[in-house]
Amino acid sequence: MHKIASNVSSATAIANKVNKVKIGKPIKVEINKSNISSMKTGKSVNNNMMLDLEDLADCVKEQAGKFPQIAMIIERRDLAVRFESAFK
Repeated sequence: MHKIASNVSSATAIANKVNKVKIGKPIKVEINKSNISSMKTGKSVNNNMMLDLEDLADCVKEQAGKFPQIAMIIERRDLAVRFESAFK
């Protein structure tokens, strides 16, 4: 696991890896002839969960896209601290 640091190229590489993750097309479960309520419930849970998983993956990718920006902010702050320390 990498940590966010003031290394913009490292943060960009991590964000690119996250963006390459593919969930794939969700497979919708169909049950034609079942009168068992737990089977019907399982079908509904599965179909909803697949949509939620897609949404989660999109959110993770969106947040990962912020890593390079955060790294730039940290880098600027670190440079400012080093610059100020040099004159004390």
